[in-house]
Amino acid sequence: KMNKRLSLLLILFVLILYPQISHGNSENYIEIFDPHENKVIKKVELTKEINDMVINWIKEINEIHPSINPIKDNGYAIKFPFEAPVEVKNKWMNARVEEVYLVVPKEEAAFFVIFERENRPLFFLFPGEVDKLSEALDFQLR
Repeated sequence: KMNKRLSLLLILFVLILYPQISHGNSENYIEIFDPHENKVIKKVELTKEINDMVINWIKEINEIHPSINPIKDNGYAIKFPFEAPVEVKNKWMNARVEEVYLVVPKEEAAFFVIFERENRPLFFLFPGEVDKLSEALDFQLR
């Protein structure tokens, strides 16, 4: 358990502190992090299509992650910065969100990690389709 907890904390630490890429016009990039390689392995330009798709998914959140310990040390963690902050209102949170993280374990349900006020992480089941996201990112998540 401690090893898994340490792995997630490492993933989140790296994702939060990983510097944003700037290409002159300040475009945002999605970052796909592999915990086994301990690095960002792919960057994808944040298009309007992907931005809107992820916003729709976070607005559809209706279930908190059921596991007491959602920490995973396999699969991928994806950082989605938004073009503009998004208001997320559900029965668990009411906040302006500037970025979300999606953790896609190899064989378990994917889930969002959203940081609420004071950087408290909240874990929600991913209501979208991993295959559709893989196609949009041009990267096989599973």
